[in-house]
Amino acid sequence: MNKLNFQIRSAREKDYPAVNRLYCAWQKYHHQLLPNIFKERLVKTFIKRSDYIGLLEDRKAVIFIATVEKQIIGFAEVQFDNVQAADDHYGSKQANIEYLYVLPEHQNKGVGKSLIATAIDWSIKKNRDYLSVSVYNDNEEALNLYQKNEFQPLSTRLVKKL
Repeated sequence: MNKLNFQIRSAREKDYPAVNRLYCAWQKYHHQLLPNIFKERLVKTFIKRSDYIGLLEDRKAVIFIATVEKQIIGFAEVQFDNVQAADDHYGSKQANIEYLYVLPEHQNKGVGKSLIATAIDWSIKKNRDYLSVSVYNDNEEALNLYQKNEFQPLSTRLVKKL
């Protein structure tokens, strides 16, 4: 693994264009990985500016970005999980990693791990009991990343194409 000098910080309003491009890259990556689920769309906007600003202002959400020399190379969006499910964790306070993406040329250099660690720290400061993430079974790189960071399977969601 090559050492990469990067920083992690909270996103700002002026970061919107670069962060939106990363959301779009996340969408494109998932289309290539799972074309039957993610329809191919040439999108210039994945997240509306107003929704992005809403996340920045929401005390129950955060977007962290990774930068190298002021260039945004990765991001993680974390939100409180408001799912009310009758399982072993019913009533627990959870946060969820909604999106995490690092540009391919900067992967396997500790950026994803640092974004996860920052999400964990934020979740602890927000008094969450758990931090969860949903990962598609075919996304082996993401599964490995989360498992290396001590995430454990909780359930399996099955789907049937209709």
